[in-house]
Formats: sequence, structure tokens, C-alpha cells
Amino acid sequence: MADIRLRIAFLHLAPIPGALAKNRHLIAHAITKAACLGAAWIITPELAVGGYTFADTLGTDWIAPQPDPWMEKVRLFAARKRVAIFLSHPERDPQSGRLYNTVFAIAPDGRLAGSHRKINALRVGSEAWSTPGTETTVFPMEPLGNVGMLICADAFSPGIANSLKRKARRSWSRRRPGLLDCTARTASGNVAQKTPDCPSSCATAPEPIAPSISGRRTVWWLRTGGDSSRCPRNGLPFSSSTGI
Repeated sequence: MADIRLRIAFLHLAPIPGALAKNRHLIAHAITKAACLGAAWIITPELAVGGYTFADTLGTDWIAPQPDPWMEKVRLFAARKRVAIFLSHPERDPQSGRLYNTVFAIAPDGRLAGSHRKINALRVGSEAWSTPGTETTVFPMEPLGNVGMLICADAFSPGIANSLKRKARRSWSRRRPGLLDCTARTASGNVAQKTPDCPSSCATAPEPIAPSISGRRTVWWLRTGGDSSRCPRNGLPFSSSTGI
């Protein structure tokens, strides 16, 4: 197997339930930062656009078939920056009208490469609005080839992951951000020990967490400190308007 290096950004965000405009701005800013930091794949938290408990304050009338105009802007951004974006966004099925907790995979050329509807959706509480998905899907995503997706509790059922395993040699499990943080940190939240593979910008670059994958080896670090309003690579300020 050829050596593959892939830098992935997991966006550790705190969306406000029901605050669509603020959450979209938060996601856009974080995606811009991650692309500036050299991430090839950018993964958003579960239900980041609406906030996990959005239905309690906002209801569900705003959920539309996808891609909607905002997701189209995210697709254009992905194509412009040549990054893959795994965007969690509720969707309304245009035929049945049913609502789903979905993650969309946007390829580096801006295509919608694939999507996954959460199968183990909670039938009570904050996810009661969501219809459970019924199948897994795999799709090609450079540079790894075939990729599959899971959302949070989908990873708790071996049968779902085994379904992906049967369909493709590789699958990527996606959960809410706290479950992805496997970095050893101090009480202040900084990385306890920087690995030799961690870039020199690690100490000054802002979040998110990003692993560097080389073959079978994964090196993780948490970017903390520094001026989060400027790109650590070129020192230029992040624009308040990212085009998303």
C-alpha cells in the first residue's frame, strides 16, 4: 500500500440551539481556519447548523431538501480551496417529507460525493423529529478511495459498521466532537506533550484538533493559543466574510 498522508480537522464548536445565522457563521469561520491550516478533510459536529437541541426552540419547519442555498456556498468554498467537507445538516426528503439527521460529504471539486442518514436516531427527546435512516453507503473520496460514514450512536451497533466493511475496505466513523478528542491535555486544555511529527505552528495555531495520518500511524495534536483572528501560516486576518 502506498504511503498516504492526510490531515483532518475536527471542528470542536459550541453551536447555539436554534441560532441558525450564528451557527452558520461559526461553521464558516472554522472551515476557513481549518483550510488555512492545511486540512484536507474538514469534519463538522453532529447537527452543528441547528445546534443539537434546536427543535425545542426553533421547531423543524426550516429544514429543507438539500443542498439548500447555504450548502451550495459551502460546496463552492470546498471547490475553491480544494478541501473535502463532511457537513452535518438536517434534511427533508423531497418525496416523503420525512426529516433526517444527515451528514453530507462534499468532495474537493465541490460535488456532493455522498451522504449518510443517522440510523440509530433517538426516537425520544432532542432527536424525536428525525426519521432513522435505513442503509449505509460508501463512495470514493480522495485520497483514500472508498469511504463510509457513521453518526454518533451508529458506531455503537457492530452491524452498521460491518455493513460498511462489507461494502468497502475503508470506513470513517464520525461522532460528535467530544468523542473524537483523544489528545492528552493538561488542565488548561493545552497539549500535554508535543510529538515529533507535530508542526512548529502547533503552539500558536488555533483550534481545531487535527490528526496527520501516514500509513498506519496517526499523530494527533490540539492547536491552542495564539491569535485566533489571524491565519498562523501567513499572519493575515481571517475575513469576516468567508463567502459562506
